Amino acid sequence: MRFLSHSLVSLVLFVLIAPWCAAQPAAPFELRAGDRVVLLGDTLIEREQASGWVETMLTTRFADRDITFRNLGWSGDTPAGDARFGLSLLQAGREPADEGWRQLVKQIEDAKPTVVFLGYGMASSFDGETGLTKFRADYNRLLDTIQQTSPGVRFVLLSPLPHGRLGGAWPDPAAHNAQLATYARVVGEIAAARQARFVSLYDALQGRTGPGLTSNGIHPTDAGYRAIAETLEQRLFGAPGPWRSSPRTETLRQAIQRKNEWFFHRSRPANMAYIFGFRKREQGKNATEVLQFDEFIAAEEQRIARLRGLQAVDVPEIPRRIGNLVTKLTPQPHPQFVVGDGVEVTLWAENPMLNKPIQMNFDPQGRLWVVGSGFFRNAGEDLLFHIVSEKGAELELEALELAAECGRDVGDLRLL
Repeated sequence: MRFLSHSLVSLVLFVLIAPWCAAQPAAPFELRAGDRVVLLGDTLIEREQASGWVETMLTTRFADRDITFRNLGWSGDTPAGDARFGLSLLQAGREPADEGWRQLVKQIEDAKPTVVFLGYGMASSFDGETGLTKFRADYNRLLDTIQQTSPGVRFVLLSPLPHGRLGGAWPDPAAHNAQLATYARVVGEIAAARQARFVSLYDALQGRTGPGLTSNGIHPTDAGYRAIAETLEQRLFGAPGPWRSSPRTETLRQAIQRKNEWFFHRSRPANMAYIFGFRKREQGKNATEVLQFDEFIAAEEQRIARLRGLQAVDVPEIPRRIGNLVTKLTPQPHPQFVVGDGVEVTLWAENPMLNKPIQMNFDPQGRLWVVGSGFFRNAGEDLLFHIVSEKGAELELEALELAAECGRDVGDLRLL
């Protein structure tokens, strides 16, 4: 009887205490000194590197600690690495069926993460109910693989965003949101089974992914990424940080954006087939230049370390080279034209104002638009649109994250 009574008392105490323990909020999330944080996922994650709000928030929360961040997001990706297939390392048609998965695993192995934020589900959601089983299996396989690569790694799983209602000619997102809700639930179940952190962006941002915060209902704008950073901060830490109102936040964010840009070119250089792939016999010698991005990354991380405290410090911006490193300008004589009556030829701009122009056109306002690149088929700030508003006027430069084959509308005019 004494044993039975003690057992009953223990059972009663367990029944009373267990719900109280389950109801306790999770301890605030923490990043440790020396952590290597990887952001991994589909378009939601990839485009964060250009915004930098989430990384800025995390950096300032732990300003006294040296923590590195690497963005391995890939537009349209799934937990199986499907979008990473066909990196041109192998000749088209000769890649193994699991090439995307192999590339994903290799990238994770190279990064050696101690913390991974995962943001999958939007791209996969278009497979509907029939894709859920594979999504769950692929997600678990990915987490298992990361744990094998980096024992002790900590996970933060993010659900996909809700599909915002934009109105007008945009489609009704109701059906897609039903699918997204299911994929968000599966991510939450995976996190619960593994006792990993989970943030349901689907629930937290309901009604907030319309105009202004997304460009098309599913892809965040810069303001959208700030809203996501604020949401993550509230869910992980429970209180806003100083970055939200500090006048020095933008300087830090710009340093983070530049670091991310260098890492993007380091990890995903253009023309990989020529540099690392099956055509490296042609330009493989240029692979040594890709490694030089490490110096740029390290330099920006040193600036970030000084800026992350959001204090008044003198940290000059690192000058960026603009233009071709090799080409030297040789002034050319201006040609003489024989023109008819009433026709005039006027010089608007010449080298070094314009470098390797690819296409040009006038817009309805009479401005001359010229697109040029310092290099053949390069992206980023080597591809510039120049606006010559007046004869001989200073050029207005707009850097675009586009490859030279891409196009852009100028009113009713199309360049390239």
